[in-house]
Amino acid sequence: MNKNLVVEHCRFANNAYHDIGFGTTSGPTGSFARNVIVRDNVFAGSGWIRKYSKFASNGAITTFANNGAFTTQPYNSSILIENNRFSDLAEAGVYLRNARDVTVRGNSYRRVTQRVVVDEASTEQINVAD
Repeated sequence: MNKNLVVEHCRFANNAYHDIGFGTTSGPTGSFARNVIVRDNVFAGSGWIRKYSKFASNGAITTFANNGAFTTQPYNSSILIENNRFSDLAEAGVYLRNARDVTVRGNSYRRVTQRVVVDEASTEQINVAD
């Protein structure tokens, strides 16, 4: 369980996959995130390889469940993503699936293919104010 986590004042750059991923990574492994704040970070030039090709998108910040037992359950919850800077991303800045009670606000995007992508079937209470 990723619980009560704050990711703040970090720089993520030139990573092949997403920079931050919350959720189960495979059938027998992984955890879900609860009570998470991701703010005042820089995300630059990452995510040019989609690690999980079965999903519709990839993001510098991704919530998901890569586990056959969890397809539409919104188990990642209470997440705030604010005041981050996203640049030079071939995919989305933020990709949300299997999540509930997520707020995305005050972020800036430069040369980003898609700002925020939300999988409607597996999410609830998503507030995007970017």
